[in-house]
Amino acid sequence: MAVLAKRNGNSIVSQARAPGFEFFPELPRFGRLIDAMMNTPLSRDIIAEEIFVPAVDVYEKDNNYVIDVALPGFRKDDISIEVQANQVTISGRYEESKDEGDGKTKPRYSEIRRASFTRTIVLPREVDPDRAKATFENGVLSITLQPSTPITGKKIEVSEK
Repeated sequence: MAVLAKRNGNSIVSQARAPGFEFFPELPRFGRLIDAMMNTPLSRDIIAEEIFVPAVDVYEKDNNYVIDVALPGFRKDDISIEVQANQVTISGRYEESKDEGDGKTKPRYSEIRRASFTRTIVLPREVDPDRAKATFENGVLSITLQPSTPITGKKIEVSEK
């Protein structure tokens, strides 16, 4: 078993045996190293780029194709839609900043979150890009596309020879 010592300056205040450290004798030292790294000025500012893949539903409604895309955290201005032939490319990027404290009287905390995505959906038929419509409400993008040729099929009668 490893011996853990609680120190006050250079003098030992108390000692205790901790189970589990015998396999990792450097673990307490490693913890202090991590603590020291987390208190450096560079570690207080976090910049993270999230990998984001939005959930998508594609279905037919009223002879149109409808694409619903879940985009929580995005705003309407963060989204771009491009329609070509039978493909729809949806892309987006957002950046969210938080800054708390002034770094002098309060602890400084700053975090910037970024997320971006591009998703291309191939449809069974070509669509008319001039008739495409998109709405964005409560984090859900809904795109309605009208096919260039009707979705409905033609019923063929079978005849005898």
